[in-house]
Amino acid sequence: MKHAIYRSIMLAASLAASCVYASAKNDNPRIMKIGDTGISKEEFEYYYDKNSNLSKDRPTPEEYVDMFANLKLKVLEAKEKGYDTVQAYQNEIAGYRKQLAAPYLTDDSLKNALIEEEYARLKENVRVSHIMLRIIDGDTATAYAKGKDIVDMLDKGEDFARLAKEFSDDIRTKSRGGDMGFISGMTLLYPLEDAAYKCPVGKHSGLIRTPYGYHIIKVTDRRPDKGEILTAHILISKPGGADSTTVEKLRSLTDSLYSELEKGADFAQMAAKYSQDGSNAGKGGELPWITVGRTNVYFDDAAFALENPGDLSKPVETNYGWHIIKLIGRRNLPVLDGNMRSSIESVVMRDQRRTAIAGSFIAKLKDYYGFKEGKGETIATFADQKLTKEGLEQFCKEHPGIKDSVNAYINFSLTEYEDANLENKYKDFAYLMQEYRDGILLFNISNDSVWQKAGKDTTGLEAYYEAHKEDYAWELPRFKGRIIYCKTPEIREQAEELAATLPADSVSVVLKRTFNAGGKGDIQVLKAKTYIKGNDPVADYYAFKQGKKPVIKGFEDAFAIGKIMEQPESYKDVKGSVINDYQKELERKWIENLRKKYEIRVYQKVLDSIE
Repeated sequence: MKHAIYRSIMLAASLAASCVYASAKNDNPRIMKIGDTGISKEEFEYYYDKNSNLSKDRPTPEEYVDMFANLKLKVLEAKEKGYDTVQAYQNEIAGYRKQLAAPYLTDDSLKNALIEEEYARLKENVRVSHIMLRIIDGDTATAYAKGKDIVDMLDKGEDFARLAKEFSDDIRTKSRGGDMGFISGMTLLYPLEDAAYKCPVGKHSGLIRTPYGYHIIKVTDRRPDKGEILTAHILISKPGGADSTTVEKLRSLTDSLYSELEKGADFAQMAAKYSQDGSNAGKGGELPWITVGRTNVYFDDAAFALENPGDLSKPVETNYGWHIIKLIGRRNLPVLDGNMRSSIESVVMRDQRRTAIAGSFIAKLKDYYGFKEGKGETIATFADQKLTKEGLEQFCKEHPGIKDSVNAYINFSLTEYEDANLENKYKDFAYLMQEYRDGILLFNISNDSVWQKAGKDTTGLEAYYEAHKEDYAWELPRFKGRIIYCKTPEIREQAEELAATLPADSVSVVLKRTFNAGGKGDIQVLKAKTYIKGNDPVADYYAFKQGKKPVIKGFEDAFAIGKIMEQPESYKDVKGSVINDYQKELERKWIENLRKKYEIRVYQKVLDSIE
């Protein structure tokens, strides 16, 4: 309930948001004044346009101004009562500001371009071969020299597969001449992926450096993306060090299983009986959804070659053993919507692209703020800021162990300055921050003045109900109590007899303890509630004694404990409705008092100028 109220009040807050851009200039005159607070035409018009478009029936500015003023009154009252000085409020605002500022403190255009580039790559599969040269004991020179020699040999026409078998340190692909199979976006380290997607078929990339060493990529094929597939498999494992006789027996077993499947044997049953993949055999051999490049190359090639659900692969040998693969389903790449975009963004912001985005952002800040390198004690200047060696020393004390401290100090200072000036630089951000400030104040003061107050004021609720009793009259009787389901009529007789001797607040506990001991589950006691006649077949039959006996799964009989009421006996019988109406009454009186406390003045000519 509170979350729903909070969302609504946050939306309402935007109606009343105060903007730092309000001015008394002729091009942005005041449209109204509440108490001592002036509100500009620009502020009012911005939120009028924004929020009236959310409504099916667009209000006129004249209609909107009262709603706006009522919300602004509450904000002013909250500030006068010091709600904005509470530490919890300030912490909450600081947290929201940090979240809202994040998109402004990056090169969003470059980030979006990289996300879209990655998505485009996901639409294509690239087959690559790979040579890797590890750096041993930090000896980059030797690995680099070896890599340059291999590149020279490739440029002279040497066979990539032969060189991979001879020189590559990638033990997974070495025996296959470096063949990694098809890959898609987000399956390789970014430098290798970038090289693979930029390299023409039949060409190699040259040397690529990663934390693991030096690499050379060759592209051997391209094709449209195969999407995601859902498969099941039967795995016959190959023991390490198995002799040729054992291997042949296992291969023969796999072939015989495949023959049985071709004749119509049930795949799930065969997987449960024979598959040695312990984590999936019991699920009919079903595996998670996969994209190209996520599994062993041989498994990948066989699985993605299957066309239609139900198709089987011939036995496929991998390092793990022999697989018989069944295609269950296939789905295409999702559109680049919120979820897909977030997924790609999380990858982009974890690799080298994050550094590129940060560097581009700093470069733009330097250009915007007129960054200049300094001399002597001055490291640099920008905008109205001067970065000094003394400031650098303090920065290093606060950030011990940081590398490239001068650049880090410059970048930190530029970013911090930009952050502090977001409200001055971006109108939308200023409006949004004020929306959050006012929204939280509105929620807090409304919670204290109306919502919680109404719920706790039992005297006020009772008085309101008595004064408006006719508004809560029922057209149909209610049953107030519990329904108890029983396994058999015999159990129902015993439970009903026992329940008749018990206080209402102990019925549930005693009946469950008596009839469900040892996990028997002979009864089920439903939660106490109020049933409307004709709305529930179980309550109709057992409480109101009408209709046909309902079928209750797992139980043969039932009975009701409680009473039938023709009309509410107190406000508690219609508490939800009474609280809701009482809140409206408190709200009305509150607004009435606020309008007496704060003078509202609307400048009609300015209001009339809004279309």
